[in-house]
Amino acid sequence: MIRIFISYSSRDASFADRLTRDLISLGMDIFYAKWDIKVGESIVEKINEALISHDHLIIILSSNSVQSDWVKRELNSSLMRQLQQREIMIKPVLIENCEIPPLLVDIKYADFRDDYNAGFYKLIDSFQEDFAIEQFLQVVENVGKRENLTYDRRFLAVLLKRHSSFSTIGIQILSFLSEKNFISKLAILNEVGEDKFVQQQIDYLLENGLVDSKYTHEIKISTLGQQFLHIFSEGLSEGIVSLVCPH
Repeated sequence: MIRIFISYSSRDASFADRLTRDLISLGMDIFYAKWDIKVGESIVEKINEALISHDHLIIILSSNSVQSDWVKRELNSSLMRQLQQREIMIKPVLIENCEIPPLLVDIKYADFRDDYNAGFYKLIDSFQEDFAIEQFLQVVENVGKRENLTYDRRFLAVLLKRHSSFSTIGIQILSFLSEKNFISKLAILNEVGEDKFVQQQIDYLLENGLVDSKYTHEIKISTLGQQFLHIFSEGLSEGIVSLVCPH
């Protein structure tokens, strides 16, 4: 099993939360200080233990993290271990324009700045593991026999596994948008239901690139969202994925 230490600035916790959840969904063993250090435990001791026991360091690069003393310490510790024992791989993740530390300038990073899904796929592709996506890839292949899938099929299989449990409201929204052009959020609320969960799902779909926005009040299903809807529906009929109620 791949064991990953996540190095990040607490100011980037929202992104780090999301990345950690997505990596866990693929079966990776993650050390994430925010979730793994309990009240009363030594922060320094837990971090040092995790740096020794994990074989990959994902360092989230941002204007916040490159100035963080903790991140610098974790990076320096990992680089020393890499030089001495060659037992840890460093994988930079760039989430915004910033000055990349000199020690990392010659290491290729996964670029999350413009497209989270593309950055995530590049990151997990670097591990050269199959992540048990065979059944999800088969679902994609089945759809590909009937539909024109413009995205890489392994990319779609990874996306499907990441979202193998998906909100009923989210699917309702995608289904409603599937035959429409840009429409107002108000029209969606009128069609699907006016409550906080619907708005949360609209925000989630936007965040994950499954819908596109125009101005601030109009959205439509994206090409990725349309293809995800097709493969999720196929996976649902085969019992590979499931719907969950956000309530």
